[in-house]
Amino acid sequence: MEVVERYIMENIDELMKECAHVCREVGTVYVAILLNEDVVYEGCESCLITTALDHLGMPSITLRTLNGELMEFTLVNDYVFESIGSSVTIYRRDSLTEHLRDLVDFGVIDEESMRNAIDWLNNLSRG
Repeated sequence: MEVVERYIMENIDELMKECAHVCREVGTVYVAILLNEDVVYEGCESCLITTALDHLGMPSITLRTLNGELMEFTLVNDYVFESIGSSVTIYRRDSLTEHLRDLVDFGVIDEESMRNAIDWLNNLSRG
């Protein structure tokens, strides 16, 4: 997570410009953005995080939910960033399989999507 926090702080002006449609106040500079697992980030913070992840080029997989919405999982060291809609949640890498099973149980994704995401994570672990 520290990689993403550091990138955001070092590139805050550029990220704020890219997220102006969400953040609205391009001149605002965050003193710090502290990322924690199991916290849902929305709005401006979500935009800053997802834009930073795009810039960093971390490995990711995109799944389609059962209602047609796209969700993306991005691996950053020991954490997985889940982006869906306008929110981001961070999970520990070792809890992703359980979280994906919960998504199946709650009717968010299907079994095939779950298997694809688990295979993706396993392939990254071997690589």
